[in-house]
Amino acid sequence: MVGLAHLQRHIRGRFILIWDRSPTQSQESQSVFATHPEIMVEGLPAYAPELNPEEYCHGNVKKRLKNLMPAQVLELRKKVTPALRGYASGET
Repeated sequence: MVGLAHLQRHIRGRFILIWDRSPTQSQESQSVFATHPEIMVEGLPAYAPELNPEEYCHGNVKKRLKNLMPAQVLELRKKVTPALRGYASGET
C-alpha cells in the first residue's frame, strides 16, 4: 500500500482508517489490512443522506444542473449559485 511506511513513521501503534466502502478495494489493500492488525478499518455507512443533510443539497443542485455544459467557470457559477440559494430557502 503506497505510503504505509511513511504513515507508520509518524503514527506509533494502532490507528483507525476510515474507509468509504468503495467497491474498488484492491486485493493489495485487503492483504495489507489482513497483515497489519495495527490498522483498524472502519467503514462509512452505505449511502445514507439522513446522516449528512448536505447530501440533500448536493443532490438537489445536481438534479437542477444535469446536462449543463458550461464553457467557462463564470457560467457555471451563475447557474450553481441560484441553485444553492434555492435549496437554502426551501425551494426544490
